[in-house]
Amino acid sequence: YHLPVSNIKQKTHQQHCNIIIMRESHEAEEGYVKTAAHNYVSRQATIHGAKNVEMKGKSIIHNNAIIRGDLTNIRIGRYCQIGNNTIIRPPSYQISLNTEKEQIQFLPCLIGNHTRIGQNCVIEAAAIGSSVYISDRCVISKRVIIKDCCYIE
Repeated sequence: YHLPVSNIKQKTHQQHCNIIIMRESHEAEEGYVKTAAHNYVSRQATIHGAKNVEMKGKSIIHNNAIIRGDLTNIRIGRYCQIGNNTIIRPPSYQISLNTEKEQIQFLPCLIGNHTRIGQNCVIEAAAIGSSVYISDRCVISKRVIIKDCCYIE
């Protein structure tokens, strides 16, 4: 069985390209942890109270993002992207003004599907709908409700 030399060179070149592609994708995924629901969470991201953070699937949390699930539940939908240095914390409110000791309660934070939150944002919204784009360096204040299909700059 004899193969022409040109076929052998093509096969080895193709195998070499496949090895390079596999190595590059492995290096790209090396900085992220892939969950069972195919979420990618950066190793540099911080998730406080991970038991209270629910990610539906195929979402990405980038470097240095902080998610405060230790305060109350945070739900993130499918196909969401949370940018670098973004802080997501649940909105808070004071229970009573008459007591000596301030009692603060937290509301759950809901983020819909296909939502992108840019870099360096601070999010304290009660709810963010589906197909929402929040640009870089945005601050979303306490108890804000953002409906579906919004673009915020």
